[in-house]
Amino acid sequence: MPKTTKSWFTLNNQGEGQPVKVWIHGDIGSYDIEAIDLIKALQSVGTQDAEFRIQSYGGSVYEGLAMYNAIKAHKGKTIGIVDGLVASISSYFLMACDEIQMPENAKLMIHDPAIGAWGGENEIESALTQLKNAKQTIA
Repeated sequence: MPKTTKSWFTLNNQGEGQPVKVWIHGDIGSYDIEAIDLIKALQSVGTQDAEFRIQSYGGSVYEGLAMYNAIKAHKGKTIGIVDGLVASISSYFLMACDEIQMPENAKLMIHDPAIGAWGGENEIESALTQLKNAKQTIA
């Protein structure tokens, strides 16, 4: 029986000895998926192993970093499964898993971060600094 359910996120605890199943299907950050929900879900299951089924086009670098850190900090074994496409920042938190499984017909896309900017010289320089910092952090 699902313990936590949102349109993009389901956590299903199968019981002792079985991994908690976490479905993450959606975009990361203000688009759909917030790291705080994943963090709270992992805290609620303690050291139980977790299996993450991921289908995501990516999204916010910083939400993805928080998800990466939450998965890395989890005391149980973590398995990441690519359900269809794991792209952009979602590929980064997939890499936090202890084990990765990817069916032959699934896709994984990794690229440098991107940013949109508008404004004068100061705003553009600030955006470029943020972009360079994000790239360095991910690398």
